[in-house]
Amino acid sequence: MVHKLGIVGVGRWGSIIAQRIREAGVAEISVIYDLDPSRASSLASLTGARVAKDLGDFDRSRDLVGVIIATSIESLASAAQVLIEMGHNVLIEKPVADSLEKARLLRELAERRGVIAMPGFIVRFDPVSMWVKNYIEKEKESLGDLYLYRLNRRPPHARSSSILLDLSIHDIDLARFFIGGDITPISWYIHNLEVDEGLTLYARHDNGVVYIHTDGFFRYKVRKAIAMFDKSYVEADYIYSYIIHKKEGEKDYIYRSVRGVEALINEITAFINKCLGKEVDIPTLRDAEKAHEVIAAIISKTVVSDVTHKRL
Repeated sequence: MVHKLGIVGVGRWGSIIAQRIREAGVAEISVIYDLDPSRASSLASLTGARVAKDLGDFDRSRDLVGVIIATSIESLASAAQVLIEMGHNVLIEKPVADSLEKARLLRELAERRGVIAMPGFIVRFDPVSMWVKNYIEKEKESLGDLYLYRLNRRPPHARSSSILLDLSIHDIDLARFFIGGDITPISWYIHNLEVDEGLTLYARHDNGVVYIHTDGFFRYKVRKAIAMFDKSYVEADYIYSYIIHKKEGEKDYIYRSVRGVEALINEITAFINKCLGKEVDIPTLRDAEKAHEVIAAIISKTVVSDVTHKRL
């Protein structure tokens, strides 16, 4: 049986999502909506979907397993609210909302309506992340410090959005995913250069420190996660899909390539399965809310970094 999905917002990322779903055959894109009717019609002609005249038109499509929302950051929450109130399951692209308050309201609404509401934390579904998560689960008691790097110059259209909401939220969520718990920001600096923004963040978890560096300055992509354990070290590279692993007492590092289904297809498949009632681990709006809490603390400067920094 082919399951039907709707999609709201078919700009650059929304179009990629629709096309990859079609190519992989994991679902059928049945309904499309975009503020630009010509853009929606263009994609609909490729996917065979009907074009919704507005969000209210989704009320006609009760055969949808769920709806993917990939609009601009400032309109994610309002679109999600309409669809959740209709009773649709939704996959809301990151950052889910442009504020903590809106993210929390969406989570509360989804709980009341009893629908699946999944944030688009796609990095969790990367085969590299899955390998690291499995390793951490085996060595959880000895996990110490965690380092996450995301470096790459953002395209001009993305620079209008805060790098915290556009990129850093991925790494904040990834840190929580790896650790299996909360992180508390203790020291940070937001860099503002002519070309773009950047974030350097130190946070605390139960057994150590999380270091996150995100910026839009570098011309080449760097995506790495490094986990330090009592007796081992793991370095993961997301661009080239490899793991470097070393245990205490061993002379050489172990290099291994990591292959698997691409993160986007893993994510969409998990969303569909969850909507069908299967036992699947997915991020929730509570996870989105927790990530927004970290961002809100950074923005508001409510955490006194010079005091807690001494604990390092």
